[in-house]
Amino acid sequence: AAQNAENAREGNAIKRRENELKLQELEQKRDDVVREKVGKVESARSAIDNTLNTIDKLFKNPAWKDVVGSFEGRMPESASVLDDDESDAIALINTIGSQVFLSAVKESGSMTGLTEKEGEKLQNSLASMGRAQSEKAFEENAKEAQRLLIKGRKGLTTRYGVPDTVPDTPAVRPSGGEVDSILKKLGVK
Repeated sequence: AAQNAENAREGNAIKRRENELKLQELEQKRDDVVREKVGKVESARSAIDNTLNTIDKLFKNPAWKDVVGSFEGRMPESASVLDDDESDAIALINTIGSQVFLSAVKESGSMTGLTEKEGEKLQNSLASMGRAQSEKAFEENAKEAQRLLIKGRKGLTTRYGVPDTVPDTPAVRPSGGEVDSILKKLGVK
């Protein structure tokens, strides 16, 4: 009887150790899946934040209106060779509208939970950022793209359950009036 009890204890210890190893294995698999999802979310956020920042940098450039318009937008890029601000504005517009970015938005857009219609609208807004249009239309397309990018970024939080972060957009520096307006909306005095 004593020998049987000892054998049972040893068997239980072996089973307990096997269960502990199985549990560790399952926890490792879970952690790997979580890390992979967090990595995808961070990658998508980074692509979105870079684009948001580029659009903000463009609107901070004092010459962006000098390279957009029905006449100015049709001028060759070399026409701005003597004005660094204009050259920078054109480079930023080209960066925003680049095909590489559109494919990145397509990839991150599918992850964000934007509807198919919203994803198409985002791509059309970005593709519509050609220089040969009115300043107002250009600015509206850029603002709509930003709105949809921010919505897509928020969708990442909802879809994957990863905590939201503040967009990494160093080009944004709100004015005092904008800060006051935001605080007023939030009910902070």
